[in-house]
Amino acid sequence: MLKVSETDLDAAVSYFSNTGQNKQLGIVANHFASRIASERSVDEALAFAESLENPKARGYAIRAAVNEWTDTESVAATGYVDSITDPYLKSHAIRGMVESIWQTHPTETMARAMAIEDAEIRESTPGQMAKNWNNDTDRENLMKLMERNDLTNENRAAIDQATR
Repeated sequence: MLKVSETDLDAAVSYFSNTGQNKQLGIVANHFASRIASERSVDEALAFAESLENPKARGYAIRAAVNEWTDTESVAATGYVDSITDPYLKSHAIRGMVESIWQTHPTETMARAMAIEDAEIRESTPGQMAKNWNNDTDRENLMKLMERNDLTNENRAAIDQATR
């Protein structure tokens, strides 16, 4: 399917959207939504996300769309993220925003990361941030994150490693 998307994105997206919930993988949804958002429009990427039956794939697609959108229209993207009522989808959207703003807005990144409700997404976010951040301001923000009680030992270790 990814190979087909290199030459015919529409055909690949159509096939993927109609394969059924069990075959809609999150990583593939993320890839397609990112391409749609960057090559066409965020609205089209969000429509693609909403068309997916699998909630995990829908979340990954929303994450990719928000990531691309935040790069170009952060205020609109923030409004969209804040309007999402489903905690799982909102968690993915926040992660997409965090992945986009971590370098330019570390304080907001921390606030957004702390607002992620889904445990799996929330637990994977600090580890990813620790891999990305490596300057003094970033270290300060990561140390603030260490104050959270709900961090896993793995994430604490990743943050500890990043702040050395």
